[in-house]
Amino acid sequence: MSIFLDESAVSVCRVHEPCDEVSRAESACELRFLVGVGACVVESDVDADASRVRLARVRERIEVRTGIASARRMKTFVRDGWHATDDLPEFADPLLEEIDTDGMFKGHVRYVVLTAAPTHVDDLFDYLFRRLLNHVLARYQLAESVDVVFERAGGRTLSSYERLVDARWARARVSMWPKGDNMLSLADYLLFATLRYAARAEQLCPGEECAIAHVLPVAATAEFDASGAPLAVGHVHKDDRWHKMYFGFLRAMSSVVRLRSPTAAGQSELS
Repeated sequence: MSIFLDESAVSVCRVHEPCDEVSRAESACELRFLVGVGACVVESDVDADASRVRLARVRERIEVRTGIASARRMKTFVRDGWHATDDLPEFADPLLEEIDTDGMFKGHVRYVVLTAAPTHVDDLFDYLFRRLLNHVLARYQLAESVDVVFERAGGRTLSSYERLVDARWARARVSMWPKGDNMLSLADYLLFATLRYAARAEQLCPGEECAIAHVLPVAATAEFDASGAPLAVGHVHKDDRWHKMYFGFLRAMSSVVRLRSPTAAGQSELS
């Protein structure tokens, strides 16, 4: 089995939409910072190979489209592949359709919601990766082989990622793959959709008087109407773009957990 991982952070203002956080006075904004990590788990080599073939075909169809050949994004797309925060619909929609109809993976996300920008974000990502990996690896402890794949980014080293995998899972092989790998794009989009949905819920929440638990639906808990359309839960309306994007992953989502901030629970949890 293989675990493809990604990390990301988004912010949202509960007062202004849209919000220019640079030009507005800080006192006029009520910001929330969401930091999270996501994993796409492919349970067999057969499924992984089939996913690679399908994603390669989707990517090739985008690269040869004459209608968007001159798009500013095309050059970097050909070089680096999908990236959720950069992709316009012409690049994102074919991938999202593929995921919605033929996603052969299990999705897992862990995230925190902060009221101030994190000052040690790499430590926070490590904390979240540990919590996520311990959960996923425990579920697959009988697997014959386990590959844990991180995206090569920044100054992170392979040894720094290897330290995130508990010694109990000694059979896990940790590696770093280059940005632009199609399988890592699955984790990128899954995490982006989840954090954006969660951020939208934070934005729409009325505050202390809220009686709705901010629990994102997953495959085992989602409800559908008579036509098969997913029912909206919580604050995010079914016609909201983030609801639509997140629910494209719904059949593959196994767990989404909002954790307490480790700074609130104790700095020792970061280590």
